[in-house]
Amino acid sequence: MNENQNCIASWLNNLPNHWEIKTFNYCIQLRQQIGNYSSDKIFLGLENIESWSGRYVETENKYLEKQSDIYCNGDILFSKLRPYLAKVYYAKEDGFCTGEFLVIKDFIGLKNYLLYILLTPSFIDLVNSSTYGTKMPRASWDFIKKLHIPLPPLDEQKIIASFLNSKCKKIDKLISLEETAITELKEYKKSIIQKAVTKGIKKGRKLKNSGIDWIGDIPEEWDIVRQKVILQKKKDICEVYKGEAILSLTMNGVIKRDLDNPSGKMPETFDGYQIVNQGNLLLCLYDIDVTPRCVGLIKDDGLTSPSYSQFIPNDNAFALYYTYLLTAIDNDKAFLHLSKNLRSTITESDFGAIPTILPPIEEQKLITKYLDKKINAVNNLISLKQQKITELKEYKKSLIYEYVTGKKQPPKKDTK
Repeated sequence: MNENQNCIASWLNNLPNHWEIKTFNYCIQLRQQIGNYSSDKIFLGLENIESWSGRYVETENKYLEKQSDIYCNGDILFSKLRPYLAKVYYAKEDGFCTGEFLVIKDFIGLKNYLLYILLTPSFIDLVNSSTYGTKMPRASWDFIKKLHIPLPPLDEQKIIASFLNSKCKKIDKLISLEETAITELKEYKKSIIQKAVTKGIKKGRKLKNSGIDWIGDIPEEWDIVRQKVILQKKKDICEVYKGEAILSLTMNGVIKRDLDNPSGKMPETFDGYQIVNQGNLLLCLYDIDVTPRCVGLIKDDGLTSPSYSQFIPNDNAFALYYTYLLTAIDNDKAFLHLSKNLRSTITESDFGAIPTILPPIEEQKLITKYLDKKINAVNNLISLKQQKITELKEYKKSLIYEYVTGKKQPPKKDTK
C-alpha cells in the first residue's frame, strides 16, 4: 500500500496485498467542455438518473439552456449535488448535462469497474461527508479528487466488473418486477375505490345515468345533490400558536408534522393557522393540477395551513365514504376542468355547487367497511413488495462493496 497510508479511509483496509490504492485524481481525467445545447441531443438533469442503479429515466422536462456541459459515449457521470443519492451514469450516447455532474472521460483502468467504485456505499458516504449547503448540499471536486480508491490489476478488474454486471442485472430485474407489481396494485386499488363508491357493493342492481361525467352510472335509489348539501365549510383561525399539533395533507392522508425533526417547508410561526377537528375533511382546492393529493380525513385535532379548506360532514354524509369518493375523483383530477386562474383553483363556494352522489347513509357505511378491508389487504401486499425492494437494494450495495474491496472473490466459473 502507498500514497499517505494515514489518510486512507477505513473502507480500504484489508485489501488484497497485490492491489494498489490511488487517489481519484491520479486515476481519472475529467471532460470539461461547454457547448451550445442542441435539442436533437439528450440533456441529462439529475432527475434523469435513478439513484444507485444508474438507469436513465425519461422526463417531460424541457431544457432551454443555450450552453451546457458536454458528455460523450463512454463517459461516466457522477453527481456532486446530494451525493447520498448516488446518481452515477455510464453514457451510451453523446449529449449535454447539468453542471452538477462530474464528467469522467478517462480512467487508467476499466471504466465498468470504476462505475462500481462510484456506486460503493463507503465511497458515497465519504463524498457526502464533505458536502456544504443545507438546501442543496454538494461536494467539491477539490475534495473528491483527493479520495483514495482501490485499484486491482486490470485482469481482476475485468473479472469483478463482469461478475457484478451479471449479478446486478439480475437484482435490478427483480427490483423492476416488484416495482411493476406495486404499480399494478396501486391501479387495482384505484379501480376498487372507483367502482365501490360509484356503483356500490350490492350485485345485480339497476343503474341510472347520474348526469355527472366523472361519476357515470349509479344505483337507481341513490340521489344527486350539491356538495353543499352534504359538506359544510368551516374556517376558524388560531391567532396565537400554543403548541397544538400541526397537520399536513399528504399522499398518506392528513398527518401530524414532526416538529422535533422537521422536513420540507416550515413557516416562521404557526400564528394564524386554522383550527381543524377530527372527523372533518381537509381539501386542497388550489394547484389541483400539481398537488399529489387534494383530500384527506382529519384524524386528530390540531392546526393546519389556512390555505386548506375544512368541511364538516352533515348527518346524511359519512365522512370516510366521501373521503373515498373524493379520492377517486382526485385520482383522475376530474375537478381540474372546473378550476380557474393560473393556480388551478376552485373556491369553496364553487366546490359546494358541484353535483355529487348521495347513497343512503347505511350503505355509505357498508361501502366504507368493505373498502377498508380491501384497501388494507392491498396496502399490506404493497408494503411487503416495498420491503422486498429495500432488501434487494441493500443486498446489491453490500455485493458491490464486498467485491470492489476484495472482501470476496468472484467464483472461478465466472472468471472464464
